[in-house]
Amino acid sequence: MNKILVLLVLALVSNVSYAQLKKVDGIAAVIGDEILLKSEIDELKTHYQLQGMKLNSDCELIDNILTEKMVLYQAKQDTLIKIDRSMLTKRVDAVIDDYSSRAGSLERLLSMYNLQTRGELEIEIQKIMEERYFIDQKRELITDKVDISPVELREFYKNNKSDFPEIPDEVELAQIVLYPELTEAHKQEYINKLKKIKDEIQKGASFEDKALLYTEDPGSKGTGGLYTNKKRGEAVKEFEAIAFNLEEGEISDPVETEFGFHIIKLEKRKGQMIDYRHILLLSKPNEQEMTTAKHKLDSIRKSIVEGKMTFKEAAAKFSSDKETRYNAGVLIDPQTGEDKFDKYKLPSKQLFAIASLKIGELSDVFEEEVDGKKMVKFLQLNNDIPKHQYSVETDYNRIKRFALQEKKQKELEKYVKSKIPDTFITIQKEFRNCTYSYDWLNEGELTAQK
Repeated sequence: MNKILVLLVLALVSNVSYAQLKKVDGIAAVIGDEILLKSEIDELKTHYQLQGMKLNSDCELIDNILTEKMVLYQAKQDTLIKIDRSMLTKRVDAVIDDYSSRAGSLERLLSMYNLQTRGELEIEIQKIMEERYFIDQKRELITDKVDISPVELREFYKNNKSDFPEIPDEVELAQIVLYPELTEAHKQEYINKLKKIKDEIQKGASFEDKALLYTEDPGSKGTGGLYTNKKRGEAVKEFEAIAFNLEEGEISDPVETEFGFHIIKLEKRKGQMIDYRHILLLSKPNEQEMTTAKHKLDSIRKSIVEGKMTFKEAAAKFSSDKETRYNAGVLIDPQTGEDKFDKYKLPSKQLFAIASLKIGELSDVFEEEVDGKKMVKFLQLNNDIPKHQYSVETDYNRIKRFALQEKKQKELEKYVKSKIPDTFITIQKEFRNCTYSYDWLNEGELTAQK
């Protein structure tokens, strides 16, 4: 085990930057054939501190890790759990590409973790992601039949009412979005720039160096435009139609996708997978193109106000946003999976746009930029919910989620306890002086085992 554990925790759980941690050798505990290293305890403890998360004690952290090790050990014995290797490979590649970009280059990332090749990094990351997959799948199998009845939900709410925080002002929103269309003359400017870059490369310049200098793809800028082990279906179809038909070393002519304009170089073909580099110039509409889009969207808004079409119909017919166009334009919070948003945590332009709206009204058309992509949009205020205390009447689904989570946790605890007597477990002496949630040493008590 090394610092890669922290890399994966950060990649899968948060967006915190790299932590510089001291590795501590030695085994803390063994469950079945799963080993808990002292270094894991120290690394996760540091991660929690970086996240601002508080634990009551080191014993609580160790208890949590031992629980994960038990679930992992049992999962590996379960013949019902199968790993989708292609999915795992995609996720490993995504993590490496993301962190290579953050580090500045793959080479710098490797040096940070004392590794020599991308292959070594892939092995480290794949092992940890595979373990995470086993744990998640086993948890799902243990708790998949758990449900909450209305009676149980009300009882849960009654017993925990005082612990529920106040819900802040919230809104439910829908949107219609237009991405401005570039004029043919503007498109030609991007094409000409990429043709010039391609010409310089063919005359001896390095594609990698040009990508470092010009590409606007955040996922590959730090690696000189490089992506490895890519299969069909992982990129947009216009891009793949060109990339998979190149010869090794060949550079494409400029190709347009929904992201912008690219030139692509095929580095290596490996069966059904390829390694390639590309240079992306993002489509950036000019003032005239933005104005044209605003006029078009104003016209769509007017048709809705005049009753010529419904908001849902307009979203399906005109909206450029794939995530919401067939869902009546309804916005979903990716953090919660709900259609409710903390009103005063909205982006400033959205908050300003809905400031004076009544439920059902439409905002004016406004400009916004998300992840470097400019757009015009307007919002519909579907609901405006004042801050309030949780109640079964207004927050049934949220309370159900909390109640279900608690019940699933109890089911997991029951499962872990049932497996302790039949599982080989040893805990080093320095970690026995804890009050654990489980009788890990099967001594018939849960207090200060020594």
